[in-house]
Amino acid sequence: MGLGVEALLIPAVAEAAKKKSPPPKKRREPTWHDFSQDKRNGLILARGLDDEGEDGGVCKPWVEEVVSDASKGVVDLPLTTEGGYGCAWERSRDVGTYRQSRIPRPGEILQMKWRTVRRNPDTGGYWTPHTAIVYSISSDEMEWLDSNWLNDLKVRIHSVKWAEFRTKVICYSIYYIL
Repeated sequence: MGLGVEALLIPAVAEAAKKKSPPPKKRREPTWHDFSQDKRNGLILARGLDDEGEDGGVCKPWVEEVVSDASKGVVDLPLTTEGGYGCAWERSRDVGTYRQSRIPRPGEILQMKWRTVRRNPDTGGYWTPHTAIVYSISSDEMEWLDSNWLNDLKVRIHSVKWAEFRTKVICYSIYYIL
């Protein structure tokens, strides 16, 4: 007895179906710019907290490293401008800024010019530039996550009363990382 047409077609159809099926699509992992601003701020804080209690070095380079690590190398922070007197950064497509009248939010970055009692040999004045990540906000104080606040290169969280901030800060900028 010979093979019927059906017996010849079934293997051919199965083989054709295998060839036409596209491979399953791989889902693209979200990247830094896919995240909401709150998510990006949270990733910056989480990465910064990994260093708490450790030697972080000088404040601005430490924040640069934190942001670069949190963004998986997507974001490089701009330099502090000479004309900014220690409280402003150069323009960058990766960074947005808010007006000083706005209260900063956790995960945003403060760049400031902080009044000092002693003359600063680096600036020649009675102030020092400082960079800090905002950790938390309340009605009477801010908590910052930063490095070198006590000139010991350590990363820590510390609080600054709003009244102290108003009297000690000569100028400042609030940055959010895009």
